[in-house]
Amino acid sequence: MLPHLRRVRHVVLIAFVLVLAGCGVSGQTGTQPTPTSAATPAVSCDFTLDDPPPAPQGSLPYEPGTGRSALRAEQWAAIAMASADEGWAIARNTPIPHSTLFIRYHAGRWTAPFGPLQQDLRSLAMVSPNEGWAVGDEGVIMHYTGGKWTVTVPAGSLPYFHHFPFVGPDYMTNYLSSVSMTSATDGWAVGQGIQKDSAGHMQEVRVFVHYTGGRWTVVEPATPGPVERPPVVSMVSAGDGWTLGAGGVFRYQQGRWLEDETATSDPAWKSVQVNSASMASSAEGWAVGQTATSGFVARYCGGKWTIAGPENLAHADQFDGAILTGVAMVSPREGWMIGSRPGPSAELGRSGFVLHYLDGRWSAVSTPLVAGCALSVLAMDSASDGWAIGTCGASGPYETFLLHYHSGAWSLYQNEIRLP
Repeated sequence: MLPHLRRVRHVVLIAFVLVLAGCGVSGQTGTQPTPTSAATPAVSCDFTLDDPPPAPQGSLPYEPGTGRSALRAEQWAAIAMASADEGWAIARNTPIPHSTLFIRYHAGRWTAPFGPLQQDLRSLAMVSPNEGWAVGDEGVIMHYTGGKWTVTVPAGSLPYFHHFPFVGPDYMTNYLSSVSMTSATDGWAVGQGIQKDSAGHMQEVRVFVHYTGGRWTVVEPATPGPVERPPVVSMVSAGDGWTLGAGGVFRYQQGRWLEDETATSDPAWKSVQVNSASMASSAEGWAVGQTATSGFVARYCGGKWTIAGPENLAHADQFDGAILTGVAMVSPREGWMIGSRPGPSAELGRSGFVLHYLDGRWSAVSTPLVAGCALSVLAMDSASDGWAIGTCGASGPYETFLLHYHSGAWSLYQNEIRLP
């Protein structure tokens, strides 16, 4: 080929390459953006809460074997399901003050395998059908293994916790209020301890207790109080979780508990009692509870906690007087919430309700609940199976009942539970 034709060909090739580059075909930065696949739609953090309908007048059956438990309890403190076939729940002051009764779900029935224990327990977590933990007053921790519950951390033995043989002028409340396990080898419990301040006066402190290496250890330092309301812990993984309530919101990441600035800046968090929290993922979760005058709902989404306001409610006063006691998410897009609000009369007491969350909306669902029967604790084993426990009556000790969610509906558990 003649030299001048060779040069022309090279010039043409170079010009062609430059044109392709300018159009973005080569993948390099150009004047036009490189075509990409369709962008993932942003997650919406908007949500609405339907108004639960009033509970109908009526009564659950009282006769043995027709749906009402023979148990009477002042308070159902916790329920935890290890599977659809295995779980435990605990009731306080049944019937002995400052005692705890365990009931077990096994082989399709709830039973009380042993009588009340002289331990005042508040929270429960199962890691498998064969292992679980329970925590309570004065820092006591019980372990379920080998088919029985035993005390592994006696009351008053952990730092910041003190055992008081009786309630006297020097008595100060101290307790572990919540426990969350991520595996059989890792978990957290949180609560309120006491310590002396610089002037020698006893003060309340928020305490974080870590289970790792086969033992429970208080993580120093404890956070000074006052811890006005019991905190709740919900772990996403061994390296990520939340503690909410007691006047603050803390997140566990990179091996440290640090106060969350987005929640700390909102003064509303200082006056709420968080009764339950459930994290569906590291990016999505819910917390429920109460203020002095109404129910409380908060959502973690978009990297921050947002408290439900008028824009989320069917009407502004729908949760006036309400107490929201449980929330359980089965996925980021689905979950359940329970609560109660004042009944039609003081003689009946509070009336319970159930809300179902699906794709941004909390909707009221039908249950066998009647006026005067309130729900206390909730646990979902899966999207298709779960339990809620509550009590009926205006004054204690209260009659206990259990609701079972299966086959797409809530039904009344039809067998009695008697003390052994």
